[in-house]
Amino acid sequence: MAGVTDPVGVGFVTSLARPGGNITGLTHLSPDLSGKRLELLKEVVPRLLRVAVLWNPNHPGQPAAFKDTQVAAQALKVTLISMEARNREEIEKVLSGIGKERPQALFELPDPLTVFNRQLITEFAAKHKVPAMYSFREYVDAGGLMSYGTSFPDLFRRAATYVDKSSRERSLLSCP
Repeated sequence: MAGVTDPVGVGFVTSLARPGGNITGLTHLSPDLSGKRLELLKEVVPRLLRVAVLWNPNHPGQPAAFKDTQVAAQALKVTLISMEARNREEIEKVLSGIGKERPQALFELPDPLTVFNRQLITEFAAKHKVPAMYSFREYVDAGGLMSYGTSFPDLFRRAATYVDKSSRERSLLSCP
């Protein structure tokens, strides 16, 4: 596996310490990243008090990631505004209603839905002059302000070494 947010939550492995079964790979799950992202955002917006968090509650791992973000926000004395979106239409809807909440910044939790719609999200943030923190460099490449997180090209390259190692081990086991 490569790029799975929560391999335990989706049932790929029984635990990260002892995965069991016949699977190996890498995940970008890290509870500490939300806190670090918020810290960096607060450095850019020193008087940060209100942050809109765009996230997909239907994606495995997202509810836990949102809770981790809430814990980090409390420590930084930042109020989170939950902006749940399950599809592109909901992303458009919550973004268009963001003005009512008056956040000082936007914070995106990693999800295939938001990654796929990154152009929409980054263009919205730029147009409305809302500083935003993203999970992946691809958002910055699309015009976003900043990101802090996993590099998917590196993650997939590293996963390839597991595939190669596994293939070689199977070849050795099948030799007479």
